[in-house]
Amino acid sequence: MKKVFLFIIICMMTISVNSQNSILYLKTCNDKISLKDFGDVLNEYLKEGYYVKMMRGSSYFGDKCISAFLSNDSQGEDIESYVFVYLYDYYTFKLSGDLPAGMEREYNSSIYNIKVSKFANQLFEELQKNGFQLELFDAADTYEYFLLAKRKSGSTSVREKNSDENKIEMARYNLEGIPVDKSYKGIQIIVYSNFTTKVVNVN
Repeated sequence: MKKVFLFIIICMMTISVNSQNSILYLKTCNDKISLKDFGDVLNEYLKEGYYVKMMRGSSYFGDKCISAFLSNDSQGEDIESYVFVYLYDYYTFKLSGDLPAGMEREYNSSIYNIKVSKFANQLFEELQKNGFQLELFDAADTYEYFLLAKRKSGSTSVREKNSDENKIEMARYNLEGIPVDKSYKGIQIIVYSNFTTKVVNVN
């Protein structure tokens, strides 16, 4: 009888833990989620308490895909909304999610006769003005992916809570995911040892 009772207690504890903290796996190709709507999908999960913990670009039988792990642990509680941006064929930017007023869902840098790096920087500056900061970045073939997050008023990112005094610059990349140094002209994505990133434009 005691063994049965103990077994029931363990099962109840396991169910409780699983209901509190869980991880979801999303893949745009397998789940038939369109890349152009991915930001909207992420915001729907955010309403349920799931935030993006990791994101990777990949190819699947010729299709460009996003794989993402979502978690409902406490680290994502201060995130208010997402904007997902992907660069298609080097010059077309497609945006989805909680777009600021006046921003469209698609921009083409070739139409506006502006270099991709400069145009991307303008997009990011506009998003930053509206409270969004770069969370994750990845690339696959001719695609590049950017996930930006707006945090709730008065909150601080868990990543930002890590000691900035001890952070070390680990690497720099351009928009094509190629390593660069400080002398590179254009947009640079700086990766630090405390898992934070920073986007800068070097003229």
